[in-house]
Amino acid sequence: MLRSFLTDPQPLLCYLILMSKSVAIKPAEKIGNAVNHCLLIKPYTMLVFDRIDGNKIPVYFVGGVAGGPWGAQTALKKAHDQHGGNCHYCKKPITKTEFSIDHVEAKANGGSDSLQNLVIVHKACNLAKGRMLIEAYNPAAGKEWLTALLAQVQARLNQI
Repeated sequence: MLRSFLTDPQPLLCYLILMSKSVAIKPAEKIGNAVNHCLLIKPYTMLVFDRIDGNKIPVYFVGGVAGGPWGAQTALKKAHDQHGGNCHYCKKPITKTEFSIDHVEAKANGGSDSLQNLVIVHKACNLAKGRMLIEAYNPAAGKEWLTALLAQVQARLNQI
């Protein structure tokens, strides 16, 4: 239950919107931190939250890229194209032909399309991980992602 809560921000976003109304803070100010990626490295840090669109999906601009805003997967692809990046699993650089986006918590296992659940990886690493838990596939990458996610949640809890 905790894993799905951490990778699907929707219930927390609703809570934050309700909280914002009770303390006179605009919802967007509260939501902004909820839709940033937990990994604080490029290219993830190049995504800038814009708003929740009419379909209730967060959309982002990408630093250094004209156009937008885009959904999380498109924004990550554009951020990688512009700023490069290494595979979250093997840590080696990713070329455009090797590029893939992995759902850390596999969609087949109930994972979401939220930005926090997406990482840039090689196609081969994505295929090898499949629907395994990140910590089962690559304990070091799992610890890095879970630690970053926990830090993001803790920072948000500290603001309440």
